[in-house]
This record gives sequence, structure tokens and C-alpha cells, in this order.
Amino acid sequence: MTDSIAIMQDRLPDMTATDDADAALLADGRRFRLLLEQLDTLFWSVDQALAGQLYQGTDERRHWDFAGNTEHPGSSTPGARWPGQLHGDDRAILARAFASLGDRNGDGQRLEVFSVEYRLLLDSGEIRWIRDRGIAVSNADGLIDHVIGIAEDITGQRGTNKRLQESERDFKTLAENAPDVIARIDRDLRYLYLNRAAEMAFGVQRSDYLGRRASEVGFPSDYVEATTPMFGAVLTSAREHSIAFDTMRANERRYFIARAVPELDRGGALESLLLIVYDVSEQVRLQNQRDQLLASEHAAREQAERATRSRDEFLAIVSHELRSPLNGIQNWTEVLLTTLGDSNPLAQRALAGIRIGIEQQVRMIDDLLDATRIITGELSLSLGPVLLRPVLIAALASVRGKAEDKAIELIADIRLETETIEGDSDRIQQVIWNLLSNAIKFTPRGGHVWLKAVRSRGQVKICVRDDGRGIDADFMPQLFERFQRDETGNSLGQDGFGLGLMLVRHLCELHRGNVSARSEGRGQGVTFTVRLPLSEPISETMLEPIVEPGQTSLPVASRA
Repeated sequence: MTDSIAIMQDRLPDMTATDDADAALLADGRRFRLLLEQLDTLFWSVDQALAGQLYQGTDERRHWDFAGNTEHPGSSTPGARWPGQLHGDDRAILARAFASLGDRNGDGQRLEVFSVEYRLLLDSGEIRWIRDRGIAVSNADGLIDHVIGIAEDITGQRGTNKRLQESERDFKTLAENAPDVIARIDRDLRYLYLNRAAEMAFGVQRSDYLGRRASEVGFPSDYVEATTPMFGAVLTSAREHSIAFDTMRANERRYFIARAVPELDRGGALESLLLIVYDVSEQVRLQNQRDQLLASEHAAREQAERATRSRDEFLAIVSHELRSPLNGIQNWTEVLLTTLGDSNPLAQRALAGIRIGIEQQVRMIDDLLDATRIITGELSLSLGPVLLRPVLIAALASVRGKAEDKAIELIADIRLETETIEGDSDRIQQVIWNLLSNAIKFTPRGGHVWLKAVRSRGQVKICVRDDGRGIDADFMPQLFERFQRDETGNSLGQDGFGLGLMLVRHLCELHRGNVSARSEGRGQGVTFTVRLPLSEPISETMLEPIVEPGQTSLPVASRA
């Protein structure tokens, strides 16, 4: 009996081992549930009638949250509302997917899985996109017993995909309408995209470019040789590079600038290259034209400068050559005037006219010589302390005869005594003489010319004013330029060479001073103002003028 019991015990299953296996399965189930709860998915099962009763095998609350229901879990069977939440346009999609299970495809294979995407309407009114994948589970007879599946929320993914599609669409719209060549190239330098401008620029057909390299598509060899090293540099450094190249197109040299920009994936790895090629042929053509114009202008300027130098050299030579015979004529005229005495009044008058003409010619030639010396930088000054008062008096005396001949009254107001400047006394006298001579020349008979000299803030200010015909405003900017003559005949500079005022300006500048002119217009006279820096500190005590206000200064100021 005992032996029989032992035999029966051997044949009975080990219940301890069974309990251990069940415990292990339960532990695996708990771990599986914990895993499911961390996933943004919903696991469901439908009975053999395919009645659409979906439920989650883990947490009922999570099923309601996934479906966006506001009802409290437990108020109805999980998944009971799911079919009614399907978007009206998408209900047929899920129905066809379930109906297709068990059918056979064209190859005779039985359909046991499906994958569809549809919209789910939440209680909040929002729309949630679902990707649903189901698997049919058959019984021992081969009939579908139930269906299990996974529902996944892909709303964010579809939004991202939509934005990517829109971005790609915008890129292509922009690229297709851009005047520049735009292309996308993979790491093997095969073209993934090429816009319409490439056909016009390089004569290639876009239908021939997909998956091929530039040399295979038919791009010009100049383009291939220039861009291939640039692509290699971008692939190596993952940084933008650019190059310039040119090529022949339709018997015309065309110029381009190419840029290759790396495109990185989400992980930061270089995925492709974006190529942009700018046609700069027109800019290069315009730049070449500008360069040619600049070269022509430079050549013309050099030619003009050579002509100016030649003219100045010629004037200098002529001036020197004319001065010698004029000196002889001038000397012999003085001899004749002395010899004839008062015996022949007509001859005396003729010789006086000759002397005046010779003096004018000598002055003009001297102006030409001074002008050429200034232009060539050879005009020298005998610098030293210059007492201004005697210089001004001497200048007044030198023009007294001209003033008397035209019955012009010279009025002087020289408020200087011991003031000195560092300069050349002869050149300062030449400046004042020129201004006084011009004033007398352009003042009508019986008019007035004023000379005034005062100290002002470390300078001496010398003014020469007349009541003559004045200077037109249009001519004023050219007044101190050489060889400038007012063709209207209404202002200074119409007689002689137009060098006197140019010499005045340069001589003032050589003495670290300046000269300016002011006129109210035609018939309003002119005022010239010379400013020269004093070489000594100015005394605080103002000196009295040498003449009383309203009187003429010195005997040279007279009315004929």
C-alpha cells in the first residue's frame, strides 16, 4: 500500500512548481502593464462579433484620457463611445479595415492585419489623429476569434509633417521662381533637385538630373571643375563655401558666383548640400565698363595735365622773351621824353601814351611770370618783418595817377602804426596795388575807392571797397581762379588775362592769410577783404586813425 501511494505521488504534478510559474507570469504581466502605461498608445481588443467594443487592458482611466472623454471612468464600458467619436468622413475607413480581415488578396493570401489613420473627435471639440493597427487572432478552426490592436496618437507628428510639407512647398515655390540657380545635392554629389533657372543658365534638362552628378547631367566643364572642390570642402568642414567661375554660354562669356551651404539632420550630421549660383555677368560687364571709363578718364586727365604744363611752360618762355624788348622800349621812351622836353607837345603826348601802354604790358607779363611760378611752385618770398603802414601808403601812392585820370576820390582809413607781419613787403604791396587798381578800373568816373586797415583778433584786416559796377553772383565762385573772365562784361576779370585776383589769393595764402570778396550785385560795388596774421602780440590800447573820419588820407587821396 505504501508503495502504491509512493507511485501515485510520483505521478501527481508538482504543485509547488506550478505555483512558481504562475507567480512568474503574474510578475511579467505587472511589468508589461507598467511598460504600457509609459507609452502614448492604447491597446485594445474586439470580440469575435467585431462589435467595436474597445477597451484597454491596463488602466481604465487612461483609456478615457486617450480618447479625450470628460465622463468619469466607470460610467460606461471602456470604448463604448469610441465608434461614435470617429470623424464622419473617416468612419468608413475603420469599417473597411475590419471588414477586410479574413479576405484574401490578389496573391491568395489571407488578410490578417490592417493599418489605418483617422480622426477622433474629443469632447472639447478638438480633433485627434489616430494611427490604428489591428491583428486578427484565429481559433483552432481557423476562424477569427477576436482582434487586438494598438491605437497611437499621431496628432503632433502629422502637424510636424504638415509643416515640413508646407516648408518644402514654399521652398520649391521660391526656388522655381528665383532668377538664380538653386539645387540640392546629396553626399555623393548627386542632384536631388534643380530649379528652372538652371536650364536657362547652363542649358541642361531637369528631367535628366535626378540621381546623377553634374558631369553626367551635362553641365559645362568649367562649372564642374569649379564646384567639385567646393563641394568637397563643404563635406569636409560642414561649413559654407563659395567660389567664382566663368564659362562660355551661347558664344558669350558668362560669370557666376556659387555658394554651397551644408544642410544638417536633427542629429547634426551633414545630410545634403544646398547650392545657389548667382549670374553676375551684368555686374561684371558694368564693372568692366566703369574700369574702362576710369582708365579713359585717367588718360584724359594726364593728357590735360600735360597740356596745362606745356601751356604754362610756353607762357613762361613767352613772358621772359617779351620782357627783354619791352624793357628796351620803355627805356628809350623815357630818353625821348627827356630829350624832347616841351618843344613838341604832340610828340610828348604820343610818348606818354606809349609809356602807359608799355607799363600795362609789363604788368601783364609780370603777372604771367608770377602765375607760372606759383603753378610750378617756384615763386619765392623774401621773408622778414614787414611794417604794414608804409607798405599801404606806398600802394596808395602808386595808383594816385590812375585815380586822378578818372577823377576818382581815394579815401584811406589806416588804423595801424607799428603792426608788423612776417612776409615779403614787395608782395604785400603787390596785393594791395592789384586790389586798388581793379577798384579804380571798374569804378566809373567821379566814383570813390576806400582803403581801410585795422587790427582784429591777432590779425590785420585790410579792406578795399569801391562803388563801381559790382560782381554778378553767378561769377563770384570763379572770381579768384586763373584765366577766368566774365563774358557778360558786368564784373571783374574782363580785361587782361584774368590773373590779378588769382595772384592776390595765392600771395595771401603764402603769407598764411586769405582774401574774400563781397558784392550786392550789379552796380553795387565790391568789397575785398585781406586778412593777414600779425607777427607780434597786439597792444590792448587801440591806436587812433591817421586821419579824422570823413577825410582822405595823405595827399594821394584826391579828386581831380
